[in-house]
Amino acid sequence: MRAERRWRLEAVCRGEPTEIFFPKLPGPRGTDPYAAARKVCATCTVREDCYRLSLDFVAAGDNYGFFGGLSPAERRHRRAREGFVPPFEVTRYAAGLIVRKRRSR
Repeated sequence: MRAERRWRLEAVCRGEPTEIFFPKLPGPRGTDPYAAARKVCATCTVREDCYRLSLDFVAAGDNYGFFGGLSPAERRHRRAREGFVPPFEVTRYAAGLIVRKRRSR
């Protein structure tokens, strides 16, 4: 395992069923489909590392799964609040999906 991912060895979710973090959506009306994941993540000491892992998925949409104690909507809100700018800008053209490198600020 690469050094930057060793935090996963300390993750409370190790060994938990994947379905807890990737539930079928939407759940029953008025329920939180991520309730079980929230309970697991509540005591985890590596939530921030897990959240940072989710930043790798931004260009792909980041619309699914529970990472860093946050749902996809909660992660989008946090990224907006923090002013996160992904390393690549993804733009859809008529010819297909084009990925362009974003200029440094």
